[in-house]
Amino acid sequence: MFRNDEDDIDVPAFDDPVWTTLVRFSRTPLASDEAAELERWIGGDESRREIVRAVQRIASVTRRPPRTRQSSEAWNRVRARLAGGDAATGAVPAPFAPLSLAARRRGPARRIAVAAALAASFAIVAVEHERIAQVVSHWTTPAVQPRELATQVGQRTTVHLEDGSTVILGPLSTLRYGKLTGTAERSVQLEGEAYFSVAPDAAHPFRVLASYATIQVVGTAFDVRAYPTDTVVQVLTTHGRVALRSRAAREEGGGALVERGQRGTVDTSGYVRVVSGADVERGVGWTTGQLSYQLVPLDELLTDLGRWYDVRFTLANPSLANVRVTIAFDSATTDDMVSQLASVLDVRYERHGNSVRLGAP
Repeated sequence: MFRNDEDDIDVPAFDDPVWTTLVRFSRTPLASDEAAELERWIGGDESRREIVRAVQRIASVTRRPPRTRQSSEAWNRVRARLAGGDAATGAVPAPFAPLSLAARRRGPARRIAVAAALAASFAIVAVEHERIAQVVSHWTTPAVQPRELATQVGQRTTVHLEDGSTVILGPLSTLRYGKLTGTAERSVQLEGEAYFSVAPDAAHPFRVLASYATIQVVGTAFDVRAYPTDTVVQVLTTHGRVALRSRAAREEGGGALVERGQRGTVDTSGYVRVVSGADVERGVGWTTGQLSYQLVPLDELLTDLGRWYDVRFTLANPSLANVRVTIAFDSATTDDMVSQLASVLDVRYERHGNSVRLGAP
């Protein structure tokens, strides 16, 4: 009997960029080796290059400390004591302007006042520098780290995504995704089989990257099958329509539309094919525990049953591998499944634990 779990799965650690280099970049030009390191980190990623541009924009403002009321009043008091003028009317000098020779020759009290004012100015710079560090740290550590959800043999799991979409993940399948809201598009990666019910959002298309195929939708429901051992990526649309194309296609407009009740496939060469009249209920029956196969080669059927029941099949007669089988299982136990399959094939079988030999004498 296969399982239906909603297990908590560990989230892998996200790579930690050296944001300290970016903070240094916000203060002074980088040395050649540091600049090269920064370019390696960017690596053609436009989102990371935008981080660098944003740091430059912040730095252009924060390199000149802001004038606050408190700092202005402090500088006016120092200027008045040095020049003997009125603290209320004096202009605020630049925080790092060199002191005049006359000022350096004045008494200890004035030097102490100057040191205090400079210390206040340095504190302002330190606060601004810390603010840059916090901003950059926020940018380089995403609010939602990329997640990887994986199922085991016989397991199917329902995943509720942050954008309102729902995914039912089949056995021995992996779903990877990052932030799905506040981005230009919603994108996930799939290895295995999953049924997607996508929340409508015309401004933010939903894309599934599955092996050598890309499936793009706005809001619809469809099944994607893309196991590593499959020779094609299959898409079955149950509601709405999806755009299916090869990931090798250079133009976004390539491929074909797969509408409700149609099945689309992409093979390893990038060829896209769409057929009508697909049995939708049979195709997505696995989501409710009902496995149904129609004219499927026996070797493909046994591979799929192995994912659901953790059984390793062998054939006493290799010629059976190409026999096409039509059969359905309704949440059957392993014993029931094997017995039913042997009956349809009209062969005997032997079972030892998780090993089943079909066609045994």
